[in-house]
Amino acid sequence: MPEDEPQGMPQGGVISPLLANIYLNPLDWLMVGLGFEMARYADDMVVLCQTEEEAKAALEKLREWMDGAGLTLHPDKTRTADLNRPLPGWFGYFKHVKAGQLGEIDGWIRMRLRSILGKRRGLEGRGLGGDHQRWPNRYFKKLGLFCLLDARETEFASLRNGANH
Repeated sequence: MPEDEPQGMPQGGVISPLLANIYLNPLDWLMVGLGFEMARYADDMVVLCQTEEEAKAALEKLREWMDGAGLTLHPDKTRTADLNRPLPGWFGYFKHVKAGQLGEIDGWIRMRLRSILGKRRGLEGRGLGGDHQRWPNRYFKKLGLFCLLDARETEFASLRNGANH
């Protein structure tokens, strides 16, 4: 095949997700082995980190592995992000889902944050039970954590009020 012709599987092909899952499986194991929590679907991934420094280290490890595998990270899609800034953008995209679904995501985010806070105190578990009393929802609200459900209620209240005038 001439060097100037593209190689590999076209993105969006029917077999592309399967091949990505097979090919990227060693990456999953590497990131877990390094202590990073990564969520991946086919070739899309998110690495969850506690600090900006940890995020930069994860991105560096990811780049090293990809280079060694002959792959390239998409320059426009690859970045580190603060969850207090992607969450409002994510809400803008998904604000029309059922309120209960946003509430479930809010609850999962707070559970993960409780788990991280508990781990820092040497506690174990998933941020449930006693952690909910240690760090109630109002604790996160006071810190300014973006709440998807509150944002939905505010958004739709303003639409209702605008429609009534």
